[in-house]
Amino acid sequence: GNSQVENTVTCVICFGDTRTLILQQCRNRDIKLFPEDGIWRRGKKDGPQPIGAPISVTLEHGDMFVLMPSDEEYLLRPSYNKCKTYFRHRSEGVHGRDNSMSLGLALRVCSTSLLVKQSSGLVVLEDHEHKHKVKATRKLESYMMEKKQKEEDDRLRQNLWMNIEHYFKRT
Repeated sequence: GNSQVENTVTCVICFGDTRTLILQQCRNRDIKLFPEDGIWRRGKKDGPQPIGAPISVTLEHGDMFVLMPSDEEYLLRPSYNKCKTYFRHRSEGVHGRDNSMSLGLALRVCSTSLLVKQSSGLVVLEDHEHKHKVKATRKLESYMMEKKQKEEDDRLRQNLWMNIEHYFKRT
């Protein structure tokens, strides 16, 4: 899930080649203003509906983009005051050569909480987390067995190399 704390900004610092960020003002099709009485009502849910032309933002090496919490809130905005809208954002990709690379370092306030047993200090897992723990434990055990086998094979190779003259006499 999203662990970002509500109503906090997200700052993205760009490194590398130029990239394009697209912002699109949207409204939900299921929220309608009925003109006969001026009341907001929910209709059939059809998902986001773009309003107007998207806004293209070019981000170059060293640029910082700040996404404000109000950008993602449903608000009446001067640009479209018929209903509440919000902005969706996406990356349009990297400009340049085939070997282009762009890294966006996102900085945001996150919060995660865990239930811990007071007596042992161990995390209490929820049911859906338990199967992931079992899978991770099995992978770790498999890795350790493979690592142990590789170490044994390496010792055997070193031993054979060190004693090569004993096994193979030169004539």
